[in-house]
Amino acid sequence: MKKIILAALAMISFNSAAGIIVIGNPQGVDSLTLNEVKKLYLGKSTQVNGAKVALFELPEGSAERVSFHSLTTGRNDAQLQSNWSRLVFTGKAEAPEIAADPTAIIDNVKSTTNSVAYIDEANVTTEVKVLLKL
Repeated sequence: MKKIILAALAMISFNSAAGIIVIGNPQGVDSLTLNEVKKLYLGKSTQVNGAKVALFELPEGSAERVSFHSLTTGRNDAQLQSNWSRLVFTGKAEAPEIAADPTAIIDNVKSTTNSVAYIDEANVTTEVKVLLKL
């Protein structure tokens, strides 16, 4: 029974992951590679093309967040929390700002130059720039 539940969750995660889009401010970064996104969201890099990047993230447990990190960082929420706690404590990086929902993500990205975030493709508007489709 446990295997069936895990398989169903994997299928749900895969289906929701098919439409995850990395977005940015129209006046900011032009494009990103999967490796650049991974480095940003793991705190291994804080800049793109010499400019500091502001990261935004959806709340823990949201389907888009689970799908995004499954495709990019390969980490779950507990692993991400541990990683960011260590980086913030040592002063090596600032954790991404958590936005309540996709609308808040878009509002934050459109008002913050050199910002990066992710949302479901269905929520993309013309107010932000698509940087990478996962």
